[in-house]
Amino acid sequence: MRLDYAVKAGIISKDEVFLATGSISSQLKNISKSDGADMVIVCTSMGQGLDVTGAAIDYINKDGLISLFAGFRPEDTLDLPDNPEVDVMSIRSGWKTQRGSVRGKAVHLSGHRGSTHEDLATAATMIHSDRYSSRRLISHVISLDMLPEVMQSLTKDGSVRCTPVRSVIVDMNTSGGVIECVRTHPFDRYIKLRRDTSITFQCRIFFAKLDYSGRTPTNLTNVCVLIEETYSILRAFLVEALKDVTPPRINNFVHTLWSLDTQAIANVLDQVNDLSTAVFMGISQSGTTMETLSLMNTIRDAFDHAGLDPCNHFVWITESKDSLDAQVPNGIEAFDGSLKRHKWNEANAIQLTFSKHGDINALFSVPHSVPFFLTLALLFDNQVEEVGKIYEEYLSLRKGLDHISLLETAESLAAMYNPEIIQVDIEECISPAANDLITQLIAQALGSKQDNFNPRVHIGKLTETTKHKPGALHFALPMPGKASNYVKLMLSIDSVAYFVAMVAYHKEINFVTHPKVNIYKKRAIELLASAKEEQAIHNSMLPFNPEDVVAYLQSNPSHPLRRRDLLWPKSCHHLNGRDTRISNKLSPRKRALQRHTNYYLPCRPGGYTQDIRQLYK
Repeated sequence: MRLDYAVKAGIISKDEVFLATGSISSQLKNISKSDGADMVIVCTSMGQGLDVTGAAIDYINKDGLISLFAGFRPEDTLDLPDNPEVDVMSIRSGWKTQRGSVRGKAVHLSGHRGSTHEDLATAATMIHSDRYSSRRLISHVISLDMLPEVMQSLTKDGSVRCTPVRSVIVDMNTSGGVIECVRTHPFDRYIKLRRDTSITFQCRIFFAKLDYSGRTPTNLTNVCVLIEETYSILRAFLVEALKDVTPPRINNFVHTLWSLDTQAIANVLDQVNDLSTAVFMGISQSGTTMETLSLMNTIRDAFDHAGLDPCNHFVWITESKDSLDAQVPNGIEAFDGSLKRHKWNEANAIQLTFSKHGDINALFSVPHSVPFFLTLALLFDNQVEEVGKIYEEYLSLRKGLDHISLLETAESLAAMYNPEIIQVDIEECISPAANDLITQLIAQALGSKQDNFNPRVHIGKLTETTKHKPGALHFALPMPGKASNYVKLMLSIDSVAYFVAMVAYHKEINFVTHPKVNIYKKRAIELLASAKEEQAIHNSMLPFNPEDVVAYLQSNPSHPLRRRDLLWPKSCHHLNGRDTRISNKLSPRKRALQRHTNYYLPCRPGGYTQDIRQLYK
């Protein structure tokens, strides 16, 4: 098989190849035109080396070299007419060349065992680091019990289960009928980690819990949510991406907020015409996320001031509602000590996951997550059947995507070099909707996880004139032309998730629980816990006098720096809900109800699901 490959590849001419069916000396004389051979490499099956070497003595030229490469037993000795009992093993294991004489003809015997101990140790280190892709050399890994079946298949057509073969490795530590194609192994690992059978996923499994037919009120509380904690900004980008591909008539009542910045809160509240029509959803897997608790406590102050029942306007998406009213987490008092602590035991709460079943990371479940479909349901005015059609379309088209090319691109990145830029070209119809989401997905999973590997992400448009960034690793995400923009967005994000998983697989990046993250968290808790009292900022501590600045702006109203509100914090910590500007923004509104209920989603780690119509009541 290897010889056939060498001929087809042009390594050796077909006219210079023959099978040793008779006298090798005669066959060699015909090919070499009686010139003989200057070098003979003995590479045969175990036990045949001595016979082949003995025959080579007859046709090797004077001062020729016989390489004792393979086919010898440890105890083999070579009996030559002028040199009896030559120890073959000493030549091979010693990587040496020994000069001898055969019937007055000088012959050099050389040999080695393919590698030294140091070579094997170096190779093992290189393989373990996965710096080099083995897929070009190895195509299949099998268990020993499958060897007969594989040998029969190879003898028949040179393939294993209709897959072309390069090399087959027998894993002696594996049993149970294993025939694994190395080409798809990362995919198998990816699917296993995701706990998702989406390749053979039946579309109605998901919507069975939603009562897909729509004949009875929808009940989403029993849906299995495959989400685990991730950075909140990813959720915000998801919601914003969906809004960007949604018709303007229905995309103006879902809002996102993932920051305690006063301006960010004010900007969102400017879009809410009446607090009595708003629902606030706080997402925290543990129920103890400091930012989410602070944000929800701040917003709730406004509802208390307006005399509105929080039970009708707040929903917690969490795995542990008890944590919301439990002991304040270490450090949060220093972080948020000035805020009023609210009791949430009467508030609505939705379990983040079902039966404590969670995916490895929300990065790999964006198109399958309940936050995705909950947002779609909101944008489609709770038309669950329309959401179901989108999911069916997504599943039917997902099987036709070229994930193999993504695997090869990931292998190139992992095995060859560390690019400064990863360029992803996407359909123009979903750009810029998906730009931030794709950028965050790649940067969050791969960035700053290994030395000298922190690629920047560039999003290009999938056109014939697309220019590639110099030195960038490039891959494109062409989508089926008949797909809707929603489905193209889902397929693109799913493909990028594949790419990220493949790169992490080959570079051994652990982006689920990266060791440095725990160090940062512990240090943050220590710093927050040590700040028992906030240090006030006095005018003497500033490089300028605030009163002078205020007086100057009042006397120069046309100055470009003038703002409607000029605020000075009392401490170096964040501005909270008692700040003048926020209090003004959170004051009760008495405007007419709008046609659509306003939703506010403070996007925190995790995912959620709930019958939206229950929130209307």
